Amino acid sequence: MTPRRACHTPPFPTGFHGAYTAGVGPGRTVYIAGAGPVGLASAAASQLLGAAVVIVGDLIPEAGAGAELRLRDGGREHRGQRG
Repeated sequence: MTPRRACHTPPFPTGFHGAYTAGVGPGRTVYIAGAGPVGLASAAASQLLGAAVVIVGDLIPEAGAGAELRLRDGGREHRGQRG
């Protein structure tokens, strides 16, 4: 999916608005409560806005089970399996 198309999918504008309104910017550490579609969109938006660290947590282990998150840290990519 192209970035342009991603901007028009329902969860992304909501996630971006939340990250932007919260003041996410370069060098910030961000915690996102909830790993559903909007939470993952918020994580992606936080990276686009320059956050240094993005942490996504969820109380329900089954929520989004199997979703793979890719987070960059200083040019290195970290992959974690949810569930």
